[in-house]
Parts: sequence; structure tokens; C-alpha cells
Amino acid sequence: RLWSHSLAVANASRQLTLLETHDKRMADEAFTAGLLHDVGKLIFMANATVDYRRAIEEASRQGRDLSEVETEIFGAAHSQAGAYLVGIWGMPLAIQEAVGLHHSPELGFSKEFSPLTAVHIANALQHERQPEECIGKPAAIHLDYLKEIGLDQQLDTWRHVLFGLARVAQNDSSPKPQTAP
Repeated sequence: RLWSHSLAVANASRQLTLLETHDKRMADEAFTAGLLHDVGKLIFMANATVDYRRAIEEASRQGRDLSEVETEIFGAAHSQAGAYLVGIWGMPLAIQEAVGLHHSPELGFSKEFSPLTAVHIANALQHERQPEECIGKPAAIHLDYLKEIGLDQQLDTWRHVLFGLARVAQNDSSPKPQTAP
């Protein structure tokens, strides 16, 4: 599931970047960041299997954000562990930022569309599209961040481009975009 989700986020990140910027280099960075955005989960799975299973079970059972549970158990979330690893690998700063902040894009350096924006949106829209694949609470779209960078009106366009559909009326049961906590 992790590989399938990561590949879907990578492809969506590339599409969103090309749509918004027409910058092929940035689209390649967004693809790479999307592919690696959850690599921290692999670090935890490979090095602390029993504790990571406990984190997954707790997040699922309580409907909590997996990153919160990871931080309680490991002292860091998968996004932070992943950013550290891609930094060690010498990946560009834009990829490190997108991996490390895909759940909290408002903490990013850039206040314009970037690989971070693409991965954040692609990840949240994938969770929205396939909530059954989420562990615990699905990733939320940070509307305040999108407003800050002037892209808060793009969500339906992005949904249409990525999935061929716009959001169904407010009475649907899929997760709604939320503002940052």
C-alpha cells in the first residue's frame, strides 16, 4: 500500500506542478519528493517494527493522526525522519522541504507554488480519494496555507485534473479540507 500511495502521490505531484508552473525541472523534483514523502515510515518499519506496528494500531484504533503517535513513540514523525534521510542522501532542499513538511506546508520557506505545495495537495487528495487506505486520521488540506499563497480556489480544478471529478456536494462522506490547527 505504501508503494502504491507513494507512486500515486508522485504522479499527482508532477501533474499539479506542470499545471501550475509548466516548469519541468520543478515537476521532476515534485515527482521525486512525492515518491519519497513517506520514506520515514520505511525507516520506522525497518528499524523498530514492533513499535511501529503499535503506532499504526493506536492511530487506527483511536482515529488519531499517525504523525502525532509517531512523535509520542519515536520522538519524531515519519516526515521528519524522511527529511533527515533525504538530506543525508544529498537531495535538493526543495525535496527535503517537501518530504519534511508535507503535513505542515505553512512552515515552508517559499510562499508560492513549490514541490512542497504539490506533495501536500497530492497526498491529501489521495487520502480524500481513498480514505480506506489511510492509517488513522487522513491528511488534511491546509486551506490557510493555500490562501496565503493565493491558490485556495484551485482545489476543484486540481481534483478534476487528477481524478476527472470535482468534489460532490457538502453532504458527501469524504474528509473535508481543514484549516491548519
